[in-house]
Amino acid sequence: MSINIQEFIEKVNVVAVDAAVYSGKVSRDLADDPEVFTSGSLKVIDPALLRPFTAYKQAAMRACRNTGVGFLNGFAVPDSQVEPLLQVLSQIASKFEQARTDFLSKYLTAVEDWANAHPSQASEIRAKAQTLPYVEKALRFGIGVFKVQPQAIPVSLSVQDAIGHEVGGIVGQLAHEVAQDVRDTWSPKVDGVTQKIRGLLNRVAEKCHSLAFLDGKVGRIAHFVDEIASALPSNGRIVGRDFLMLSGLMEILSDPGRLLAESKLEIILAEEPSAETDEVALEVVDNETLVETGMPPVPPVIVPVVGRNAYAW
Repeated sequence: MSINIQEFIEKVNVVAVDAAVYSGKVSRDLADDPEVFTSGSLKVIDPALLRPFTAYKQAAMRACRNTGVGFLNGFAVPDSQVEPLLQVLSQIASKFEQARTDFLSKYLTAVEDWANAHPSQASEIRAKAQTLPYVEKALRFGIGVFKVQPQAIPVSLSVQDAIGHEVGGIVGQLAHEVAQDVRDTWSPKVDGVTQKIRGLLNRVAEKCHSLAFLDGKVGRIAHFVDEIASALPSNGRIVGRDFLMLSGLMEILSDPGRLLAESKLEIILAEEPSAETDEVALEVVDNETLVETGMPPVPPVIVPVVGRNAYAW
């Protein structure tokens, strides 16, 4: 399905997160103490002090991915989802700024503490540590929201229309982002998974519902995930047939190509089980008395049993 560029840009805003995290390092030519510096750089403060800022940046990007799709170095977010997203980003920005104020007030002390903890490199740490004004500029968090108003590029210019190119591949980008989220999150145990997996299912469904206007199949993906989620037990570990069903879903979601193949997103509801088709696992009929006949043994008979629900992947 071809996406109309004008219709697309009228329905979305681009939300850009400008979050910069101070590295806490300076360039270095030699490396002698691996605890103090990485190859080619010297750590001037304890790296643990900067982890909260990285976490806030990641949380902001994750919030944008949950309702939008990567577009023009930001995220294309439907008009209806912009206000809720900005509420979330505002809370993250507030926490970032509070942590930033606290960090800057203690920065010089943190440098001195790090130098004292590494006496062999102390003089170099003190000499090369960046100034407070430098760190203030290197540590920031901002949010930009804008509408795209593309201008036609003259045909005489041999330049690709970047906006048209990105819009044309937006559904593929969405599938890629969903697949990446699943691959990063889905790590099941052999005995099933906990209810925490619903967080991933909710993210995928929310993202696809939000962007359903892009293509009919995006809305169907959202509905498909909702159906699977509602079929899972509401408490306890997800095991057995439910786990197999969930695993099949995750296998599809983790592959952009399969995800966009609508034939893969079908649930086939079989007839109600009859007396002859009880819902049990595969059975091995091996309780017959064995008789020595001198002939090769006959392999056990595998009896497949048809359950109520069948899923076509």
